Amino acid sequence: MTKITTETKSYVALRKDLDALLSEGRQRALQVIAELRNQTYWRMGQRLSGAREIGKVEGAGALMGRLAKDLGIAPSILYRALQFFHTYPEGLPVEPEIRGLSWAVHAELLPVRDADERAFYLQNAISQNWSSKVLRRALRSNLYQSEQAGAASPHLLDRPSLATHNYVASVERVIDGDTLTARIDLGFRTHRVEAIRLRGIDAPERNTKAGKAASKFVKQCLAGIDPIVVHTYKTDIYARYVGDVFYHSELSDKDAIFGQGKFLNQQILNHGHAQVSHWG
Repeated sequence: MTKITTETKSYVALRKDLDALLSEGRQRALQVIAELRNQTYWRMGQRLSGAREIGKVEGAGALMGRLAKDLGIAPSILYRALQFFHTYPEGLPVEPEIRGLSWAVHAELLPVRDADERAFYLQNAISQNWSSKVLRRALRSNLYQSEQAGAASPHLLDRPSLATHNYVASVERVIDGDTLTARIDLGFRTHRVEAIRLRGIDAPERNTKAGKAASKFVKQCLAGIDPIVVHTYKTDIYARYVGDVFYHSELSDKDAIFGQGKFLNQQILNHGHAQVSHWG
């Protein structure tokens, strides 16, 4: 048997083509399975919705409990299937992207009754490939309401005045125009590397021309700067800390940098490398 010891261009091309076909097939299989599962739950909900005469006799709770036991499934599945049907009483949306979303994503959206709000979260789940966990965080943070309220907000960020939740840190890496990783000094010789999502701004995707320019601007601002001061708030839907970054080329005291240093978030916004965001 001949053993291939070198990788020719034709072999590399063949391997890449086959790998792409496998990836495409696997992704398509997952979408087909998801669509079939969604259709099944919708049809179950439709059938349950038409069983009201049974429910009147036994009561909805007793009916669901008995069915769940006999079918070997959790009662919550039946309730969600019924709610899924009521969400789309005319049938599942025709868009393949929506039909192919995981059942877990659809289940997270079942309590959302407003059509515009549901469309907002569906579009983000599709375009940003949100998992059900990320979607849950977005719902809990009232992202839709924040985006709606922030549409007419001024382009001036509130600079914090209280020094609580301030940490001295060193920049490890600039990820893009609104995110960086920093080695944070927690005191007592304890350090922790965390991703910091800059509050109040949203920079272009890093693989775009505008995104590369934003990243370059942030790197230029922080070049040779050590330490910086990070003012933290909470974690965002991706479990990154939302924060403000302050820096000064000549100061090293935490309180002095916080009070007199440059406000990086506002700088990025002022130079046109980001737009106002209300995620945090």
